[in-house]
Amino acid sequence: MDFDLFNGRFRAKKLTGAEEFKNTGGRQFSILGLWQYGCSNFQFNLMRGMVAEFIVLNALLDDVGDDARDPTKGFDFLYRDKKIEVKGASYLQDFGEKRHTEITWSDLKAQDLYQRPTTKLDPNGHIAYPADIYVLALLVHTDYPTLDILDVRQWCFYVLSRERLRKICGDLNYLPIYKLDRHGATPVSFSGLHSAVDACFKDPS
Repeated sequence: MDFDLFNGRFRAKKLTGAEEFKNTGGRQFSILGLWQYGCSNFQFNLMRGMVAEFIVLNALLDDVGDDARDPTKGFDFLYRDKKIEVKGASYLQDFGEKRHTEITWSDLKAQDLYQRPTTKLDPNGHIAYPADIYVLALLVHTDYPTLDILDVRQWCFYVLSRERLRKICGDLNYLPIYKLDRHGATPVSFSGLHSAVDACFKDPS
């Protein structure tokens, strides 16, 4: 990792997986082993959100660059100078409950982790939505035996500008799926993500 003198933080660079732990007394174990050990359960809530972000990132960008994911910002990544925030949800959880989960995307107003003392407010004095475009990803598949989180056909995506999100949410920090239905929001598939996000540039309402 490189230290960023301007921001006083370490800037993470992507690893290859081949990097070995050091000074281990002859025992060999690598970053790949760490990833396999700690990051193999993609259906776990925190991991599933990262997978959703990675899917959207690759739908929009031809080259995702060398920088590693930064989970401390109030948005996930930049696309055409717009801040994109991806939120994930799923009907199925990794603990195998019998009933499908009621879908709600939460923490929509998450701010930069290191800027909370100066949280931005909108013109009405409310905590502002920090991103320009929100992609609400839903792992829509409902059958445990055939669930494959890496199959993008099992996902759908609601794409909303900040302005439309605010209208639907009523300035709340969460959004249940029934409100999307009430406002006529329709999801797109992976292949439609790129054009849906681009459409928000033309008509943010």
